[in-house]
Amino acid sequence: MEMQAERKYIWKSKIADMVEMLSVRKDDHYVVTSHITGELKNVPTNILYTMDIDGDWNLCSLSIRAVARPEQLLMLQKDEHGQWHHGDRILSSEFDSCIDVDFSLTPFTNSLPINRLRLGTGLMREINVIYIRWPELSLQPLRQRYTNMGNELYKYENLESGYSALLSMDRDGLVMDYPGMWKRVYPVDPRAQPRD
Repeated sequence: MEMQAERKYIWKSKIADMVEMLSVRKDDHYVVTSHITGELKNVPTNILYTMDIDGDWNLCSLSIRAVARPEQLLMLQKDEHGQWHHGDRILSSEFDSCIDVDFSLTPFTNSLPINRLRLGTGLMREINVIYIRWPELSLQPLRQRYTNMGNELYKYENLESGYSALLSMDRDGLVMDYPGMWKRVYPVDPRAQPRD
């Protein structure tokens, strides 16, 4: 993924009155900061999350803070042995094979495996992820499959539930359209991204 030093993106939810405003800053790694705000199922939603991602799109750490009463905080970090830590405790071994994280409230986490795997057209790969369910912020290992369909389209499959979606991506591997879920409203065309 080649990008300018910093880019900004906005997605609008198709199922709730919510927007996500996200910034990706790149030097030798990627730093993502995002704010999701609005209303979901008649509940005010205000979430801040940050990610540290290495140059090969391996997630190193994730922090999610839900600004509410009571406030919720989730912090995940991977150590040098590939084990995930949740705060000051190590997650069980069932998470050891999980490289990526899928946070149910954002389309951005689909970019982690798509950019990390760099699949050729027609190729597919099964992966294990840490699935983070909102609003509980609960964690579970989940099997998924990604297939590069060509023309910036990727088929996403949840191998546990049978759910699938055809994601329209930009050339940087970020979601443009997630059918029935999210639509990117800025920038609509990545070539129109203004220079800072």
